[in-house]
Amino acid sequence: MKVVHKIALMPALAVAALLLVFIVVQLTRSANEDLNRKIETGYMPAVTTSQNLVEMLAALQRGLQDAVASADPTILAETDELRREFMQTVNDAEANETLDTDQMEAIGREFQEYYELARGTSLRMINMEIGTDLQDALTTMADRYNAIKATLDEIAAQSSVDISQAVSYTHLTLPTTIEVCGCRGGG
Repeated sequence: MKVVHKIALMPALAVAALLLVFIVVQLTRSANEDLNRKIETGYMPAVTTSQNLVEMLAALQRGLQDAVASADPTILAETDELRREFMQTVNDAEANETLDTDQMEAIGREFQEYYELARGTSLRMINMEIGTDLQDALTTMADRYNAIKATLDEIAAQSSVDISQAVSYTHLTLPTTIEVCGCRGGG
């Protein structure tokens, strides 16, 4: 190839390289924006939701204990309201793209089963019923409560890990993107 042709080819190669850099910067920027959106609308709400559900679960358990301790079945109406709130929160969480819809549906089913057993067992205790089947119901109730709480804690922990990974990725790519496009301020 002649020198004249090589010199003529240089601007074309420069334009191609610049175009490639532009494409890489745009893809990286787009990925960072998507991760930021997921952090704001997915991962953070997932952590908050799972923590709220754990708090509601604990409040519901305390309400059932209070009803039994005071031998007052009317207190169970308050726990019924907490059940509705819990289920509404689970249903709302199913719209979160970072949460597994099947897992949230399973939590809803497990909670419903837990609540039916817990409410019925509490009512039996208020009515002063005794027997080994009551003890078995209390054991099953505790196991179900612990399983639901463990699942919610796992969701919060995983969402926190996802947040950390997303932030780490954006911290790794953003400085490179800024340097490549020459957008860094200062001198």
